[in-house]
Amino acid sequence: MNGNNLGKHKEVGAFQIVVLFLSIVVLGALFVDAAFKLPTEISIILEWVDAGVCFPLLADFGPRFPKAKSKAQFMKWGWIDLVASIVEH
Repeated sequence: MNGNNLGKHKEVGAFQIVVLFLSIVVLGALFVDAAFKLPTEISIILEWVDAGVCFPLLADFGPRFPKAKSKAQFMKWGWIDLVASIVEH
């Protein structure tokens, strides 16, 4: 890496960590619900959690993607937000 690129890298902030955590929670909940026979009540709760998390993830992804200088660089981590926000049962 040359000296010109040193100041261009952003630190990972608390917001990015929360978004990553929420993405993982949603994908994990969907996997558990699909892979195991859960009581109906638990499946309903997981659906509510999924819906509650998907809207903020999509609201986060939507405005940031068009503003990204490099779409490919953005999608290195942004794909997790996108998949987590649009995956449905």
